[in-house]
Amino acid sequence: MRIQYQKDITFKATFNKLGYVPGEIIQFILEMENPRRVLIKRIDLSMVQTCEIGRAAYSLPISRTILPKIRNLTDQQIRQKFSIKIPLVPISPSYQFRGEIRKIAVINICYMFQFTVKVEERCICYDVHIPIILGTDPNPDLSQQPTSNSI
Repeated sequence: MRIQYQKDITFKATFNKLGYVPGEIIQFILEMENPRRVLIKRIDLSMVQTCEIGRAAYSLPISRTILPKIRNLTDQQIRQKFSIKIPLVPISPSYQFRGEIRKIAVINICYMFQFTVKVEERCICYDVHIPIILGTDPNPDLSQQPTSNSI
């Protein structure tokens, strides 16, 4: 995902994948071009759940991390690799249902990474949203599955 801000800051985040499970490590490379050397105070990475059930909808932050190494920088170019763990908590998986029995039913549970870039001037914030898919459990280890014994 590549975004250009009003102050000529170009932001690019490259993820190793866009499907995860709780407890998994998110790996990505963050690249920024800052030719005007605008002060970048910090960058927050949040994982946000958005849920729509019928006409009701809400957003819920699942986790938030301040990216280390990116605090009060005016570098013209920034390129950093990050590894951040998704919290190992019970979370509903990504899910979408649209059906009709007596009336239309809509259920939509989705997740996104949200980067919030805070820059110098009056704490201007820029949000970048990247949709992801969240599963329920990691791939099972086949060597640890129970075996059946015949009698």
